[in-house]
Amino acid sequence: MKLFVTFLLVLVLASSGIAQISFSSADFLAAYGQVGVPSTQFTSTVLTGLDALIGITGAGVSWDIGNRTFTQDGTPASTSTLLTYPGGAALANDPDFTASTHVFKSVPSDPTQPTTYLFIKFTDVGYWWLGTSQDSMGTKSKVFGYAPPQYKAKFPLTYQTSWQSSSTVHSDLFPAGSTYTVAIDAIVDGYGTLLTPTSTHLKNGTPVPTATSDAIRVKTKNTSTISFVIGPINYSSTTVNYSFEYFTKSGHSATISADTNVKATGITYSTQGGSAVDQYLSPENLLNLYLSSNPASNIETKLSFNMKKAGNAQVDIMDALGHNVQVLHKGNAEVGQNIIPIDPTKLSCGTYFIRVAIDG
Repeated sequence: MKLFVTFLLVLVLASSGIAQISFSSADFLAAYGQVGVPSTQFTSTVLTGLDALIGITGAGVSWDIGNRTFTQDGTPASTSTLLTYPGGAALANDPDFTASTHVFKSVPSDPTQPTTYLFIKFTDVGYWWLGTSQDSMGTKSKVFGYAPPQYKAKFPLTYQTSWQSSSTVHSDLFPAGSTYTVAIDAIVDGYGTLLTPTSTHLKNGTPVPTATSDAIRVKTKNTSTISFVIGPINYSSTTVNYSFEYFTKSGHSATISADTNVKATGITYSTQGGSAVDQYLSPENLLNLYLSSNPASNIETKLSFNMKKAGNAQVDIMDALGHNVQVLHKGNAEVGQNIIPIDPTKLSCGTYFIRVAIDG
């Protein structure tokens, strides 16, 4: 009996140029808050050129992390999963954490490292961190507890949105009697396209960077002050650092950390599990799909798919009502990569589905 497998990608066509990007609370949760869906984090081992990325701000800009070398041995640095509060988290009943709505559980690939829990709160107008706890081989501790919670995003999140936050920090890791405060000053300093190494994570894919045209960047200045007195020692220190967080509605993100001189010190790339671009294989490992487009225009769009064995394939464009509006390919598909050009100028602006069906 023949097996007929169908895959769908979504192609959205709009007029030329990159429109202003806006994240609502619902948009943010849709991209990063799928309860029970793991997100994988990869840490860069190459820092050269990150300072140049930090300097790119403004409207309709492009950021490129596609040429970075991440820990690509098949094992992510860690895996994070969103849980509903309390989500079995360590110290979930701590007074600093009880206003949470969700918990991010992060499990490192290195089993000797502790599992961490980030307590968060989402509403229609904002996103807050309440603190973190960790479980290290059964030993539970509070790493940070923020009072009041740390304000991380103001919704709707749009270009030049800004916010400030100041919190007292409670921690089991600092001496008794310590005073620890953290203040943040954040602004959305750019939006446009984020070029990521997404398709390098395909199980059998070709390492071609993927452009995501719905990216927005948040620049945050973090100022932390800690002071304590132990016997004759009177200690006080203030540290300033920066973070540059890139978010997309397709669930891919990157964070560049920087020191007090705004010099990059590291980058982490994250991708939401289950994405059609990241890891999209048929149940028989026959097919990968990859859609390449120029986000600044409606041209230079191609669909590529990799076949592990030759067979019949049909590629159709369908409108939002499910009507077949164009047959892109019908017939034999070769082993390996098959590339099909798409001419969006023949279609009206709107949302379309690309259906790839393979026989066998």
